[in-house]
Amino acid sequence: MVPLLVMLFEAHDLPKAHILHLAVGTGMVSILFTSLSSMRAHAARGVVRWDLALALTPGILVGGLLGSAITAWISTQVFASLFTVVVFFAATNILVDRKPKPTRQLRGRWGRWRWAW
Repeated sequence: MVPLLVMLFEAHDLPKAHILHLAVGTGMVSILFTSLSSMRAHAARGVVRWDLALALTPGILVGGLLGSAITAWISTQVFASLFTVVVFFAATNILVDRKPKPTRQLRGRWGRWRWAW
């Protein structure tokens, strides 16, 4: 979605220094609404672990705010490079069909704040 948004924003002659930030932000907003819709549908079926959702929420909020603050201070070139690395690793995980072990234990309270890599 982000590359498509970049092309769309370039076609509308938006400032080049802001295009990637706008594209990623717009993509994140669409993920927010998609996630809320999915959560609502899963909750209607009674399959949401609210204890885990509530435990993960502070980390998600802090991570989102910190990520926004950091990207506001880095150059578009650095941001594009970081974005490319993240997409590369995500695509590689999909390509090699990397999945967590089904028998793994949930992390402790503070362990949920760490990266899940």
